[in-house]
Amino acid sequence: MLKLQGKRGLSPLIATILLIAFAVALGSVLINLGANIDLTRDVCKNVEVKLRNVDANQVCYKNEGTNGYINFILDNSGKRPINGLSIIIRGDKTSSIFDLNDMNLPEKTLFDKKDSEVTYDNSRIGIVKQVEFQPKIKDDKGDFQTCSKKSVISEKLGQCK
Repeated sequence: MLKLQGKRGLSPLIATILLIAFAVALGSVLINLGANIDLTRDVCKNVEVKLRNVDANQVCYKNEGTNGYINFILDNSGKRPINGLSIIIRGDKTSSIFDLNDMNLPEKTLFDKKDSEVTYDNSRIGIVKQVEFQPKIKDDKGDFQTCSKKSVISEKLGQCK
């Protein structure tokens, strides 16, 4: 049998302090490593759009009875192509959503919409108060992802000439 008389070990207090210090150091290393991991993989990270002026406004609209339409110029100022748009037209009565899914807007280019394709029912919506543009991109699987956090809202509206 070993005799440990006269030999001194660590006191329980010092051993406890060393274990706590080691646990804190290890925890801070794991937190810093975990902070750099992107678990959600934001596909909209490089998407950015801006509105350009159409005449003196960002969006112009034309009311023709029940058939109204809007014109706009959208600037893809991001680093990723935009494959579609959800356009939310808000009026004093209600709102309407128009989807453009068959478009390809490369990065650093303009999308000039000057026809009557983006339509709304003027009798249902009423006077147009606001238009929101939500860019859409295709993910790795080819499915559309709406980047609602990257949307742009126009409140500078006027009649088309």
